[in-house]
Amino acid sequence: MEFVNETDYDWRALRALNRAAIRLDRRWRSLLLRAMGVLCGLILLRGAWTSGGGAGLLYGLLGALMLVWALFLNEIRAWLVGRFVMKGVARHTARFTDEGYVIANQRGEQSFDYSSIQALCEDGRYFFLMLSRQQGNLFDKQGFHTGTADQFRAFLERKTGQTMKKL
Repeated sequence: MEFVNETDYDWRALRALNRAAIRLDRRWRSLLLRAMGVLCGLILLRGAWTSGGGAGLLYGLLGALMLVWALFLNEIRAWLVGRFVMKGVARHTARFTDEGYVIANQRGEQSFDYSSIQALCEDGRYFFLMLSRQQGNLFDKQGFHTGTADQFRAFLERKTGQTMKKL
């Protein structure tokens, strides 16, 4: 069976892909790093409160930046990828066959083998095909023109020999 899927790689999708990569590989490291960022930000803000003049302003600015980074890291990464990597390319059309899959967008096509997929996972809205620890493809479950999400899940598990993980 052949599957065709259209997915918009918008900010929401890129944020979901980033979260999937973190949850699959380095969830506790990410949480620890964020906790350290919040702690450093709070320490710097306290230093800004007790210091005066230019040093207090600098501490306050650095503390605020640390808090924003720690609390909104997924959103910042999604924005950066959308802005500088994807460069406005939103719509991706994927065609899955028995031999592999091809993803096409306005910049061209890219082909993949099922053997290159290291992990399969899904959340309520997307399927994630992780190619490495930090790189993957996502496909909207509502974006199938041929086939259904359940048929696609079974197809991928058969082709890769892996089990789909729920996030």
